[in-house]
Formats: sequence, C-alpha cells, structure tokens
Amino acid sequence: MRNPLIINTLCKIFNSKCICTTRSQYKYFSKSIKDITLVRIVEGFEITSTKERKDGSIIFFGRLEQIKNIRSIINIFLNAQDKLGLSKLYIVGEGSIELKESSRVRIIRKWLTKAELKKIIEKCDFVVNATHEEGYSLQIFEGISSGLYPLVSSSGLLYNYNLKR
Repeated sequence: MRNPLIINTLCKIFNSKCICTTRSQYKYFSKSIKDITLVRIVEGFEITSTKERKDGSIIFFGRLEQIKNIRSIINIFLNAQDKLGLSKLYIVGEGSIELKESSRVRIIRKWLTKAELKKIIEKCDFVVNATHEEGYSLQIFEGISSGLYPLVSSSGLLYNYNLKR
C-alpha cells in the first residue's frame, strides 16, 4: 500500500476526504486517516492497481479553464512537494487559462490520445480535481479506474457521493 501519511496530508491540504474505491484500501487507510469514505463504483467490482508506484506524481487532465481551479492545484503542489516527497504535477488539456511550467510542473497544452494519456497516468499516484462549481467528474473516475487515488474539492458533488453499506 502507498504511504497513508502522504495521502492523509494531501487530503488535508486539498481540504478533501480520502476516497477509497476498494474495501482493502478503506480497511488499510482507515487506521490512520479519520475523514475517509468508501465509494462503490460498480457493485461487486473492486478496482486494483497492478503496478506499485512510489514517486507521488499527480495528474490533472481536462479543460484548462478558470472554473477548474488549476492555479490552486499548482500552488498547493509547489508548496507541498518537498515536504510530502511529491515528484511531478502533470496538467494536460486545452483551454484559455495561462499557466506557467516549471521543472516539477509539466503543462501539456493539447488533447492527448488515450495511449499518450495512459503513459502519463502510469507515472502518477494521484488524480486531482479542485473545481468548486462543477459536480460529477469523469476525469476522477477515469483516474480511479487506472488505479490512481482521487484528490477532490470538498465542495463538489463527488465529495458527497458516498454509498455505504
């Protein structure tokens, strides 16, 4: 399992719950993380990652617009990267917002093919969405289905989507 301290700290920084997609994740992380939710995506189906990744990279992919709160994602990442051992932040997509790339923030200003995006996702541990105005995010579910841990804004619809047994 990935380091629960990193995940717990990221959840606090992004002011979000730790959202687990499998019972094994929930059981493991509930020992150290107080604000945790088990999200059931498909009944009887557990998503598992076949590759253990440890570099702490984060990806955002989607429209590069003000509503997505991408500048906040970048600022939080830059402030927390060394403390949490985060490697890189990938921002992928097209849009009108101007963003500045750095050695640890890679901006890819184009729509990628599924194969190209998959290569970047395979380098990452987390998928992030910090919008305060939009609800349901396919981007987050695509990240989860690729074995990434979701980091979401506490004000979006996904935060409230909790199917407990």
